[in-house]
Amino acid sequence: MTSTLNTQTQTYFRTQVTAVADEAKDMIEGGVMILFSPPCPPALGDVSVLHETVQPLERTPQVGDVLRVGAESAELISVGEIAGSNLKELGHVVVYFNKAPGDKILPGALHVAAAFTAPVPGDVIELLGASDGGSR
Repeated sequence: MTSTLNTQTQTYFRTQVTAVADEAKDMIEGGVMILFSPPCPPALGDVSVLHETVQPLERTPQVGDVLRVGAESAELISVGEIAGSNLKELGHVVVYFNKAPGDKILPGALHVAAAFTAPVPGDVIELLGASDGGSR
């Protein structure tokens, strides 16, 4: 696949994976990744990728930005209306990579254009946008 990602990017969110629940790996294989920072609700702990924020969210994610998980990257093709506030306030976001373009997503979710493999503890997750602050 040929990348058309903007090479002039700026990281506006960075976090580090601390744990990956076994059921989270199954969900990722199915096309859904749930991110949560502590405190994670017990009901979601078994299906979540847990992380500690390194660089707090500086702006709202936008279509065309890039999500990087470890060495893998994918472009955001849809952003739920509260995805940014959930990520900033709760450290929580759902990432879909199993939906068709144009499919509805949850308000607190991101939809990316490519699948990811399950991260491992220590992997860095980043959101990157255009160096002009994301305006397009």
